[in-house]
Amino acid sequence: MARTQLPPFPDNVSVANIATVDYDDLVHEDKAASQTLYEAATGYGFFYLKNHYVDSQFMFDLADETLNLPFDELIKYDVEFSDGGYFGYKVAGDQVVDEKGTADCSQFYNISSITTRQTA
Repeated sequence: MARTQLPPFPDNVSVANIATVDYDDLVHEDKAASQTLYEAATGYGFFYLKNHYVDSQFMFDLADETLNLPFDELIKYDVEFSDGGYFGYKVAGDQVVDEKGTADCSQFYNISSITTRQTA
């Protein structure tokens, strides 16, 4: 199969420098890796974890099962961006992405390792 040549990335688009942390380094108590993880988790709140040995098919299956739950169940955990939240279920189309009023197409369920709010 022939590879498609991608155009160069535009110079006028902002990008984030997302930290990559090696799980093997963490297991071996590498101080630099631990510091990188700490700064990424407390700063951006996001990082890439490599060599984590999690079966990616399992993760895709879990995502499919979760996002295919009945809407009435998912919406119980609405992300509530207006309250400064970022954890929970986000409905596709509930955010505007440009000045024309175009709705987004992103649906996700973001899970925190710390429970931050009570649900009814």
